[in-house]
Amino acid sequence: MIVVEKIKDVHIRRTLVENVISMIFRGMINDGDYLPSIRNMSERYHISRNSVVSAYKELESLGFIEGRERRCYRVVSKRQMQPENLSGRPASGSEQIKNPASLPEPDLMALANRITFNNNASLPLHFMRKYFNDIAMEPGGKRPDNNQRLNHNLTRYVKITRGCLIDTENALVMQSQQQALMLIAHYGKQQAARPSIVLEDPVSPAVFQLFSGLGYEIIRVSVGKEGMDTASLPERHVDFIYTSPANQFPTGAKMSVAHRKRLLQWSLRNNVLVIEDDACFMLGFGENIIPPLCEFYPAANIIYLYSLNEFIGNSINLSLLSLPLSLITAFKQLHPLFTSPVPVAMYHLVNSFLESPHLLKYLSATLKTRQNRYELAVSGLRKVGGDIDCWGLMHAGYFSFSCGNALLPGMLKAQNFIPLTLFCHTSPLWQTNRYIYATGSLSTADIKAINKRLASLQKSRLIAEFDEEE
Repeated sequence: MIVVEKIKDVHIRRTLVENVISMIFRGMINDGDYLPSIRNMSERYHISRNSVVSAYKELESLGFIEGRERRCYRVVSKRQMQPENLSGRPASGSEQIKNPASLPEPDLMALANRITFNNNASLPLHFMRKYFNDIAMEPGGKRPDNNQRLNHNLTRYVKITRGCLIDTENALVMQSQQQALMLIAHYGKQQAARPSIVLEDPVSPAVFQLFSGLGYEIIRVSVGKEGMDTASLPERHVDFIYTSPANQFPTGAKMSVAHRKRLLQWSLRNNVLVIEDDACFMLGFGENIIPPLCEFYPAANIIYLYSLNEFIGNSINLSLLSLPLSLITAFKQLHPLFTSPVPVAMYHLVNSFLESPHLLKYLSATLKTRQNRYELAVSGLRKVGGDIDCWGLMHAGYFSFSCGNALLPGMLKAQNFIPLTLFCHTSPLWQTNRYIYATGSLSTADIKAINKRLASLQKSRLIAEFDEEE
C-alpha cells in the first residue's frame, strides 16, 4: 500500500514519483496498466492538479509512463528502459531511479496478518452481555474450568464443523497456532541435530521463519490449483511435511483427492510425519465440503492442527493439537514449556460459548456474511476481468484470483489486492498475474466501494481506447 504524506505539494509530488517507480519495480504496476486520472489523484491526495501533472510529466520524462494530457497515462514496460540516465540528463535527488535490489522488501508478516484477519470474527454481543451478567450472579464469581472440559468442547466443535472425530485423550489445547508449531518444531530438534521439513510454496512467512530459524532443512514444493504438487515430493525420509490441504494459505487452493492419496502414500513409504493445518473453521458448512485428511484422529502419522482464531477472533486464539499415539507422551512432557498460565476466565468464556445455544446461530450468520462478501467481490472483479479463476472457499476470509495486468488498475491493485508472487520462493505453477483478495479484513461497504472504483476505471479505460481508435 502506498502511503503519501500530506505535506507540501512539492514533497508529495516527489513522494508520488518515487512510490510509482517503486511499485513498477516490484511488479505491483505492470506494462500497460493505466494510472488514475489527474483529477482523481488530485482529490485523493489533496494536492493541486498542476502538481499531479508535474509528477506524471517527470515519470514520463524518465521513461516509466507514456501519455498525453486529457488522456490516461499508461505504464511503459521496464524492458524498454535503459538502466541509467533515462531522461538524457544527470539524475539527482528525487529524480534518481533506485536499484530494484535496494528497494525495501515488503513486510510479508504484515501482509499475512491482513489476509488472515477477519473483522467479523468476534463473539456476539448479546452472548457477552448474558455471560457477564451470569458471572456476576454466580456465588463466588467464576467457576473453575479444566482442560478436560475444554478438550471435550473443542473436539465436539471440530466434529460439527469438520465432520471428523478426535479422541480427547490424544489432544492438547494450545494458546495459539504458533505455539503449537513451536512445540512440534522443538520435538523435531530433539530427534535430530538438523531435522528436515517440506513446506508448501507459497507458505505463511510465520511458518517459514519458525522452522528456518530453528535450523531446519527446508524443502519447498510448489502449490498449484490442485494443492501441493505431490508428484514433486522427494523420495527420501523427511522429518515433517507441513500442508494445509483444505484451504491452502495464501493461494486458497484445495488439494485434490489424487494428490491427497499420493501425499499419504508418500508419507507412509518414507516415514514422514504430516502436519495438517486445517486452516478455515467453517469448511464443513455450505455446498463445497472439503474433509480433513482422515475421518478419525489420532492417525498413524498425522499431527492435526485446528485453530479457533477465525472463529472467535485473534484475541482468543486457542488451537487444538491431535497427535499420533506414538507422540502423545513426549508432547505432553514438552507441553508445559510452550504454554503460559491462561486466565480461568478465558477458558470459562470459550467453554460457555461452545456449550451455548448461540453457537450454531453465530456460525450460520457468520457464514452468510462471508458468502455475501465473497459473491460481491467476485461479481465486481468479473465485470472487469471476465474469467478470473478464483481459488478459495466463499466462507473463508480470502481467495486468490487471476486477472490480466492491463485489466486491473495499478493504484487499486496496490491498495486492495496483494500479488501472490510476493510469498513465492520458486517459480509458481500458475500464471504470475494472480492476486489475493482479503475479503475478511473488509466490510461490505469497503467491497462495494472497490467495485464502484473498478467500474469507474473500466469505463475510463474503454473511453480512452475508443478515443485512440477514433
